[in-house]
Amino acid sequence: MAMYMLLTQAGIETRCIVGDLIEDIADTRLHAWNLVKVDGMWRHIDATNNDLGNQHEDQVSKEFYMLTDEEIGFTHIWNPEYYPKAE
Repeated sequence: MAMYMLLTQAGIETRCIVGDLIEDIADTRLHAWNLVKVDGMWRHIDATNNDLGNQHEDQVSKEFYMLTDEEIGFTHIWNPEYYPKAE
């Protein structure tokens, strides 16, 4: 929700997605992330997944920024009927 509020305040159209993060083939956990509309196209941003924490020099990972549905679909599950398509 913090990312949603920051993006909204910056004037960037955004949606919150509620779904699951795939831990392994048999295990998932409830998770949320954002869709953002940039240059007329929707993209996924998951600002909290793969956060290494402050004990690492490169603590912020951008691995889950500006992804299409196909790209984020390897690690995230959601119901695409409820959200804009990120192509």
